[in-house]
Amino acid sequence: MTKQMKEMENAPLKRLVVIDEFTRESLAVEAARTFTSRDVKLTL
Repeated sequence: MTKQMKEMENAPLKRLVVIDEFTRESLAVEAARTFTSRDVKLTL
């Protein structure tokens, strides 16, 4: 197992949640170890 793989095992799982504040409806839920700005743009 490489050093990078070991680091990724311990990396926290992050969530990107998009919610409509008026209806309180969940529009998107994404989970990943990392998010780039491109990932966020694609989700929005």
